[in-house]
Amino acid sequence: MPSVFVTRTGSKYHARTDLECLENARDPQSVDLETAADGGLRPCIVCGAPELPDRSESDIRWLRTVDDWQKQGVFESMWEQAFARRVLAQIPHLDCDHVEPQAYVNAKGATYKVDFLLPQRKIVIEIDGYAKDGSPLSQVDLERRNRRDSALHTAGFTVVHFSNAQVQSEPTACVEQVAGLLLEVQRRQEAPTIDDRETGSESDTKVLSKAESRPTSGRSRWGIWAGIGALLALLFVALTIAYLPRGDGTSAQSSDGIGPQEGQPINGECPADFPVKGNINDEDEKIFHVPGQQFYDRVRAERCFATPDAAKSEGFRASMR
Repeated sequence: MPSVFVTRTGSKYHARTDLECLENARDPQSVDLETAADGGLRPCIVCGAPELPDRSESDIRWLRTVDDWQKQGVFESMWEQAFARRVLAQIPHLDCDHVEPQAYVNAKGATYKVDFLLPQRKIVIEIDGYAKDGSPLSQVDLERRNRRDSALHTAGFTVVHFSNAQVQSEPTACVEQVAGLLLEVQRRQEAPTIDDRETGSESDTKVLSKAESRPTSGRSRWGIWAGIGALLALLFVALTIAYLPRGDGTSAQSSDGIGPQEGQPINGECPADFPVKGNINDEDEKIFHVPGQQFYDRVRAERCFATPDAAKSEGFRASMR
């Protein structure tokens, strides 16, 4: 690839430096033809600079977009335009619609202008080498850049810098670095938070997939509602049993509506709310026993009643002792 000569602020590249077109130029630099073309520069017709290199069909959409940015005066140097063509346009699966050149970013109450912003991944890319007026970066410029980078990092942005020399001489390495950074940030953004991870030791902690990772607070809320639903279901079953009709057509609810009159024995004993024991002897006699009677503790209850009257209503007679 032939070398050509460029200036810091010019819009054309040149074949040589000993011509009138570069007579008043300050510090012309030698770059390869592809870098100059990717930077949006055009051949100088005065000195007969070589023509622009051909481009493949796969670059057309990116090149058109970059050309549109250039026509709109977006780029502040040829190196930014070269970076867009030589690096960003070559990154797999990076669409030009997902890149904003010369974007404005708010961080820590201040607004910063950055060379390139990838908003979906919150990545800021800066092309360094000269100040905007073409002069080398001063110590003040570097300190200002460091403060801005710190503010952007605090706001959640990932900031990466490339030099002019990297754009010219190491475009492939730049492509690999940005592509790797995109994957790293994507994994970090999609990784579950601490609350979404399973408990366990550091060595056996499992990172959940996107389908599995859901906030534990959501699971807790569902568990609470499930428990409430189960309690309501049990209450419904209990009430249904209490009001089921018995063989004589009555229900466990008394006719005067003052509450249930009969309980169920447990291992032959009656609960405290239904202390009257009902028993049927070998002659099929229905006999009930009340607390304090001689045989009360020895009787194995088959029915339990709240009161003697409740037992009598079921056909039971009082025990004689």
